[in-house]
Amino acid sequence: MYFMARAYYVNSTWGQKAFYNMVKGAIDPETREKMFLESEADPASLTELFHPSQLEKRYGGSAETPHQFWPPMIGVKSG
Repeated sequence: MYFMARAYYVNSTWGQKAFYNMVKGAIDPETREKMFLESEADPASLTELFHPSQLEKRYGGSAETPHQFWPPMIGVKSG
């Protein structure tokens, strides 16, 4: 049973990519197809998957960076 849909690693350094290339032979091929290491902060593949309102500006979206993480703000009505 697999749980990971996709994993995106943005702003990956050359060292992280080199390490991944060394260990990717030990990773299951189906999992390997779901992993994406991107050098840039706002890869086009992210904006194709998510609506801009769901992505922070630093990743190519239009949402502000959250500064308060608790209590969760998802689904909370304001006013």
